[in-house]
Amino acid sequence: MDLAELKIPKSPESTEDPKSPESPEGLEDTVRRLDSVLSFYAAKHKIKKKYHGVIRWFLRSLCDNATDFVQEKYVIPDLVNFGFPLDETQEIFKKIKKEAKEIKKEVKRSEKLSIVHFPDVVVVSGQKKYFIGPEVFERLKTEYTGTDFEKDFHDMLTRYEVFGATYQVYLPRDLLQTLRDQFCVTVEGFSSPFFNVMPRYGSMFKENLTGSLGNFFMLEPEMFGGAFMEVNPPFLDVVIEKTWEKIKKFLNSGIPFAFLLVLPVWDHLEVIEEIRNNAESSLRFSGFFRYCSKFFTEVLFLSDYPVEIFFLRNTNRFQIDFDFLSKTRNAMH
Repeated sequence: MDLAELKIPKSPESTEDPKSPESPEGLEDTVRRLDSVLSFYAAKHKIKKKYHGVIRWFLRSLCDNATDFVQEKYVIPDLVNFGFPLDETQEIFKKIKKEAKEIKKEVKRSEKLSIVHFPDVVVVSGQKKYFIGPEVFERLKTEYTGTDFEKDFHDMLTRYEVFGATYQVYLPRDLLQTLRDQFCVTVEGFSSPFFNVMPRYGSMFKENLTGSLGNFFMLEPEMFGGAFMEVNPPFLDVVIEKTWEKIKKFLNSGIPFAFLLVLPVWDHLEVIEEIRNNAESSLRFSGFFRYCSKFFTEVLFLSDYPVEIFFLRNTNRFQIDFDFLSKTRNAMH
């Protein structure tokens, strides 16, 4: 089967060109083509199924609107590590980059926008309609550093929806606020512009916002004069392994850093035991988590899924009191 044969069928009830400015399906189809590229090569080389979601997560993070993350030096090593043959990675890379450019182009396509304010919601209408909490909208407007807020805001909503990043699970907001206010944690490694608590945060995309740092894996120690970070990566084997490699680079940089690394309590992943052996202390619990969806909805839910928070640092400049933190969490019941 040739890659050129991978077609995305039109919806039977629609006759619109999937790439036309009037068609809201254009961007979704482009994303699906990117997935098709991945699926074709993964099937061809019998890549383990457990890596498919991880690879897709990384490839989508390459389609950034402000910084060109689609760089060979980042993509090729990951493809090889996932099991793709080195002699074919150049071809795969070219296909990925082509689709990533199409995604950027689709997101940037001009259109008429309308933003209507109601007491409990802000309605942003373009090719699609989004409903945003007024507090989130005003905060993002205040933090905006670009030249066309309405256009960039709609583009941002579109990206996060089509990439499936509107549903996220975090530590409870009260707990993160305690880390910020009591222990000077100032950076979230994995968050979004819609639900961040810390003044600076990593997210799937680099935005024109004062606190936006972009993809966590593209951050470098030299970007900070030192920092205390909360890092809660997606619970995927390879993402956890890659996160630990990045944290070690920060801790070995000679710049003062500390991390609170939130991970699942798993026995099958050797890297978690390595992290446990390197951590100064840890706190294990199950209970309340913050579930976020569709940009403006936050639901606090009780989970039986146990997690462990590891404290790692290379300096005494940053401190943590897990007893105090545990009492804060218990007070939420």
